[in-house]
Amino acid sequence: MTQRQRRRFIGNGLFMAGAQTLLRLFSLAFQAYLTGLAGAEAMGLFALAQSVNMLAATFATSGISLAVTRLCACDVRGQKHILRRSMLLAFSAGTAVAAALFLFADVAAGRWIGDARTAPALRLFALALPVMAVSSCVHGCFLARRQVGSAVGLHFLDAAVCAGVTLALLRFFTAPSPDQTCVCLTAGAVAGEMAGTLCALLLSRRTGHSMPAPQQDCPTPAQGGVIRRLLAIAGPVAAGAYVRAGLRTAENLMIPNGLCQSGLTYSQALSQYGVYKAMAMPAVMFPSGVISAYATLLVPEIAQEGRKSRLPLGRILTMTLFYACLCGAFLFSYAQPLAAMLGGGQTLADMLPLLSLLAPIWYLDCVVDAAVNAMDGQRYALRYNLIESVVRLALLSVLVARMGMMGYILCIVLCSGGNLICSIRCLGRLSGARLDLRFLMPAGCAGALCALGGRAVGLLLGTQAPAIGAAAAILLAAPVFLWIWRGGRKVAQRAVLR
Repeated sequence: MTQRQRRRFIGNGLFMAGAQTLLRLFSLAFQAYLTGLAGAEAMGLFALAQSVNMLAATFATSGISLAVTRLCACDVRGQKHILRRSMLLAFSAGTAVAAALFLFADVAAGRWIGDARTAPALRLFALALPVMAVSSCVHGCFLARRQVGSAVGLHFLDAAVCAGVTLALLRFFTAPSPDQTCVCLTAGAVAGEMAGTLCALLLSRRTGHSMPAPQQDCPTPAQGGVIRRLLAIAGPVAAGAYVRAGLRTAENLMIPNGLCQSGLTYSQALSQYGVYKAMAMPAVMFPSGVISAYATLLVPEIAQEGRKSRLPLGRILTMTLFYACLCGAFLFSYAQPLAAMLGGGQTLADMLPLLSLLAPIWYLDCVVDAAVNAMDGQRYALRYNLIESVVRLALLSVLVARMGMMGYILCIVLCSGGNLICSIRCLGRLSGARLDLRFLMPAGCAGALCALGGRAVGLLLGTQAPAIGAAAAILLAAPVFLWIWRGGRKVAQRAVLR
């Protein structure tokens, strides 16, 4: 990677991370406004419908964006042909899933959701599935061409149209019922997808021939036509997404019952699981916007460089881990003030210290998975996901009933950590580098020192001054953190050898 490409990569990552943060904040504010405008019952009904809609969207779009990004990055001059073929394949898959959702909307609403009022919203959302599939293809092509501004602008357009149409429809009806509100919210989402896809198709006519030529060992299936190569990449990725979707569904069914077996009432079990899903997980994953942005941009860079990528994998992984450990240390040190600020009470305060252990694991796993998929290792990733799913369900059936919510979090830590170690080993084999796990140690030590220092400062100053405590902890831990960071870079260079 040249100096110019490195500057472009860093700039695009910061731009995408900032845009994703703004979109998240806008989404939170808009959801809060809609809750006050439409009522909690209508928003709950919409959330139930969205659980089925997002499952259908997973089946319609999974894997296709990554496949288009890799093929377009490795075949610069054949991008238009690849994009046309991929849109045909995606539109066919999206239409099939849309037909199934439209025909079985009553069954899904009555038996899965348990509320027949969501059936019209399901049928309306089915109209957007082919459009979403085509949009995923164009978005993947934008990433391959490094047109980050176009991809981000389309997300903003989607959000703006969705909000405008939703508010217009809600203003049109006087005192709409919850089922009418659910249809209005779904119509806004469909309109946003259609407007974004239309603009994406217009922007996709721009050529990307100014891109650098890929290396000779570009890790893309070379045999067969475009459709076959797309399926070779998207198939395992989509299967992994289906496994994760099934795992989430199984967890949603198992965890409340397991919590009840641990001694809680059903109302208490739902309350604890609701705090985890609605407050704890967003708090842990909110800083990951920076990591996910750079992980997305890594795919075309690694795809063009080839298997023996000259990208500094050691530095990338080390910087990711230092950032993740710093975020985890903050969550560990200031669990009480964060829980009070978010309104989660003592339940959230007890969860955050344990979940802080997951921040380094999840953040690093995001980058490692992106690199593995870019190097044609999606089959290995699928294998690890299948093994993790089986082990995770087995542990959930035992730990949740005996240890409650802490057993669930412990199960996630163990399974996610094992999956991360296997993925790091796989990345080493695919890249030809020897990834010694010693590169994990400096960042872990720095994170532990910052966490302990922050907790000590918090105990000295009390929880009434979280801002002062955070500033003092950062000032005290900064010299130690920088010293370990300098040593950690040297360890990483020795631990990542060609």
